[in-house]
Amino acid sequence: MFFRDELKMVSKQAIIESFRKGFKDKTNFFNPFIFLLTVAAVIFDLMALFNVQYSTNPSFFLNKYSISFNIDFFNKLPITAILSTIAGALAAILAIVFAISQIIISNLSERYSPYILKRYKNDPKTIRTLFGFITVITLSILLLFVNAFLPPTVSFMLLSTLLFGLVYSFSLFIKYFNFMFEIINPLEFASILEKYTKEHIEKQNEKETKDYIISLGDISVKAFQRNEERVCNEYIQTLYNIFKEFLKLKEGNPEKYKPVVNRYNRDNAKNNILGYVLDQYLRIYKEVVFRKEETIEEEISKKLCSILDKCLTGKDNDVLIEEIIETRGIIGAKYYQFCKIAIETKLLQDSV
Repeated sequence: MFFRDELKMVSKQAIIESFRKGFKDKTNFFNPFIFLLTVAAVIFDLMALFNVQYSTNPSFFLNKYSISFNIDFFNKLPITAILSTIAGALAAILAIVFAISQIIISNLSERYSPYILKRYKNDPKTIRTLFGFITVITLSILLLFVNAFLPPTVSFMLLSTLLFGLVYSFSLFIKYFNFMFEIINPLEFASILEKYTKEHIEKQNEKETKDYIISLGDISVKAFQRNEERVCNEYIQTLYNIFKEFLKLKEGNPEKYKPVVNRYNRDNAKNNILGYVLDQYLRIYKEVVFRKEETIEEEISKKLCSILDKCLTGKDNDVLIEEIIETRGIIGAKYYQFCKIAIETKLLQDSV
């Protein structure tokens, strides 16, 4: 049963990854080309509304050009139909985006934490796409009502802006669609979360850093509970990568990134990246030891040994070493908690 579930998960993940990669490769190639081609077509169509006259002045040997706006031709254009088409097309696409987003959010709610859902909602790509579509649709409807009262030149300028807005909205939609494929794949999403977490560590946003690391632990635990071993291991590795990045920052600027940890009040900690990472490893470790998942248990043990090795061999890591194996308050020692869980679980299993 476990093997069957694992096989289904791998097959599903492989299909999603293959489709996403193919879509991303195609959009990376065609998106700029289509965008430039569409912009060129819009510019060419708009230039048809101008009359360009050429004459030569023999006195000064200068070529003179005169450009005039063809009002009669512009008045013959079906402006109402054009504006209705723009508003209708974007409204239809926005409805599709909304429907797809609901499916994505439903999937994310099962895999990720509420904090990640909030970050997805506030992501710049989501905001730009939503407001870009709404802005162009609203302006198209407004121009549809007031177009008859505007001078042709003003109407032309507004129509030109909306046409370019239409092209830009399509570009946003393609990027947003690719973004959704990235976040729905937990293996791909791990690198995105790792990038965001490193940025907050560098900026010393303690709360944001802690929330992101907790979210990484949430995803790993949920993946393990769904028997998605590969995803669980990926986020265990991501947590380790974040710790290594912090060590690099600390080595480059020891004073700025010096950890400040109070054993009795950890809420006021500063640069406590190691503590946050070990807390998430402990959460995952509790799950895997109880269910006797030796592969992931071994992976966490390797990461703990690597962390200890880097702390012992690095410079000015007294605070980090104390966080791991301090003996003045042994209950607070991180590694003691791992040993305690392993021993208690072993005794419980032997008694059963």
